[in-house]
Amino acid sequence: WQLWQGKTLTPGTGPTNDQTYKDGSGHYVFASQSLSQPGEVSLLTSPVLTVPSSFQQDCYLSFGFSMNGTSVGTLSVYTMEAGTKVKNTVWSRSGSQCSGSGWKNGRDLRLQQGTSGSFRLYFLATPSQSTSADGDIAVDNVNVYCCAGCYQHRLSMASFTSGVDGYTQATTDNFDWTRRVYGTGTPQTGPSFDHTFGGGVCSGSRPSGGYYMFIDGSSPRVPGDKALMESPSLTPHTPTAVCFVSLFYSMYGRDIGSLTVEPVLSSGATVPGRLCRSGEQNVAWIWNRGTFHFRPAGSSFKIRFTAVRGNSYRSDIAVDDIAVSCCPETCDHFQTESFECGYEGFTDAAMDGWYRSQRSGPVNGYTYHFHVLIANETQLTSVTKRLTLQNTVHHCRVHFYIVANSVVDYQASLSVTPAGQTSHTTLWYMTTSNSRRRVWGNQFADFSLPSNSSSFELHWFALKLPGWTQIWLDEVSISCCPVESTTIYTAMPTTTPPTTPTVTPTTTPTIMPTTTPTTSPTTTPSTTPTTTPNTTPITTPTTTP
Repeated sequence: WQLWQGKTLTPGTGPTNDQTYKDGSGHYVFASQSLSQPGEVSLLTSPVLTVPSSFQQDCYLSFGFSMNGTSVGTLSVYTMEAGTKVKNTVWSRSGSQCSGSGWKNGRDLRLQQGTSGSFRLYFLATPSQSTSADGDIAVDNVNVYCCAGCYQHRLSMASFTSGVDGYTQATTDNFDWTRRVYGTGTPQTGPSFDHTFGGGVCSGSRPSGGYYMFIDGSSPRVPGDKALMESPSLTPHTPTAVCFVSLFYSMYGRDIGSLTVEPVLSSGATVPGRLCRSGEQNVAWIWNRGTFHFRPAGSSFKIRFTAVRGNSYRSDIAVDDIAVSCCPETCDHFQTESFECGYEGFTDAAMDGWYRSQRSGPVNGYTYHFHVLIANETQLTSVTKRLTLQNTVHHCRVHFYIVANSVVDYQASLSVTPAGQTSHTTLWYMTTSNSRRRVWGNQFADFSLPSNSSSFELHWFALKLPGWTQIWLDEVSISCCPVESTTIYTAMPTTTPPTTPTVTPTTTPTIMPTTTPTTSPTTTPSTTPTTTPNTTPITTPTTTP
């Protein structure tokens, strides 16, 4: 197997780009038919994966694969319990899979991890016996996830292959969603094919049987027209369940409007957790994956899809492969904040420099049109997210993407304040010397909370010298779990922060610092908060989680 970027070297086979970024900047692995010898195979092995015994979880696999060409061999996936040599076959495909130069997906494949809870995952590529070279096999985005009976709690899966799968049209909108196969019929907008079966040409034939739902932006539609579609009524198996929604969407077209996907309870009320997208997000042969989760509090609910027509006929929007699962959950998983639906609970109390703005891309292939929070003032600024816990938790992790476009020195940091405390504890920092300028950086920080904490606040600070700087924040996700579940984080990388926070206010702030540090941003501050909170202070892990 080879780690690769862009197109493989053999014409007529292999993907055009990686599945993650789709623009040549990302990586994937592939096994080359042209480099193989008779009888040779390529075996890709995962690290040992361990499921905490207290979870008693089922584990599942999703991954992207490309098998395109006239001489494609076989790709097989299997597991093997640690310390044994017994293979448990998970999935296998042979020959060209009609995916063209794009990617297809293996989804929700149940894994047999054995009685010990530790296992490895294997991808085995076996070349064909043909002397032709066009048989490359590629793999990307391998995701192993475990949950307590999640698959058994799947409430709905809609691929629209045999019909509309119980989805209904609203009567309070301007027009309807339409079930469609292949392209939408309008040039320069809409998908080229469905997501379930994919597109491309195999032995001169087109793939068959794949459908999706879409809105047609052609006449007589006018800008601002809405189309509403709802899933069947769904009921979680337990009142404490967290529900997860996964879907694929296509928003290709110069004048794309917007798409909002949200849960609606049987009472008509909405709850936190939804997906919002606006503007062009992809090209014709690419489907984007969207996910969100919410707590229905035991109530029945529907998933509502609202699509708004853009400024011209080039505004077709499509959805496919919609899955809804509701699982028992002892952790608090807060909705990923992408700022596509608004500020989403982030507050800039002093209105001192953070604001929401739309940007166009791609930025390292991340997206086409997206919203971010930006800090670009010549002062110490802060933005705060306040969170309330549903469960008794002790350990939390926050993930976020951040980038600094800067021509001057700057500093940025993340701090946490548990309920009942006033001082900040620094969790993460970024300075001129360790930033990834103009490139999205996937960052995370771990922290522990006092056992009596029912809520906490996260604060992102930014400080820069006079001159042009923009610090962008996006895709913020937070999870809080009992201490025993933190072993799920062992495979994550980390960087060790300095023992002294890089940006520390000289007074103890309530919401944001009230004074600006007198030290230069390129030096280490000499003061730390002097106020000792009455409750037990939080602690930052001293070892790699």
